Amino acid sequence: LLGSIISLNLPVHAQVLLEKPATPKAAALKIVEGQHYTRLDKPIKVSTKEKIEVRELFWYGCPHCNRLEPVIINWLKTKPDNAEFIPMPAVFSQRWIFHGKVFYTLKALGIEEKAHPLIFDSIHNKRRPINNIKQLSKFLKAQFDIDSDKVEKTFQSFTVDSNMRAANEYSLRSGANGVPTVIVDGKFRVTVRSAGGNDKLFDVVDQLVVLAQSERK
Repeated sequence: LLGSIISLNLPVHAQVLLEKPATPKAAALKIVEGQHYTRLDKPIKVSTKEKIEVRELFWYGCPHCNRLEPVIINWLKTKPDNAEFIPMPAVFSQRWIFHGKVFYTLKALGIEEKAHPLIFDSIHNKRRPINNIKQLSKFLKAQFDIDSDKVEKTFQSFTVDSNMRAANEYSLRSGANGVPTVIVDGKFRVTVRSAGGNDKLFDVVDQLVVLAQSERK
């Protein structure tokens, strides 16, 4: 059911974005629209109420998303108080659907925060793929002692399916054509490439949080 929905209107050119080599951090990067970020033609409604929404589109199979994870973890320690970070699996092809459901399975099981980085680590660093329900069940049994029946039931649940529908719609509306991509407050789109590297991405995001806050007043 989900596959038949997600297969419609997908951008066929969607590809993982390449990173630029890291460069020395500028003392004060002044962001420029059209260069460091793009303003969405049609803003997307946020879910964070008074907080500024910082939403990352990612794919577990993306090596660039994996390399960005420690950067995100460090940023979360010092992020603006008025910002709320939301990871969301991108849905740009049929093969990304499984990994999207993996993320929402973790969320439904209440282990998202601990398991999310471990999925990246398993796939990219330990070279242990998680590409089917058997591999996912084995991983979650080993890491969190969750029975395979519970994993499979959750994976096939209405909650996970609904979240995937929302992720599919958001992916399309964001105008993104690859990952990782960050959408700030449903208005501004920034990538590692547009920011100038992993080391500059959240410098741009921080300034967009300030801009988004000013536009809410």
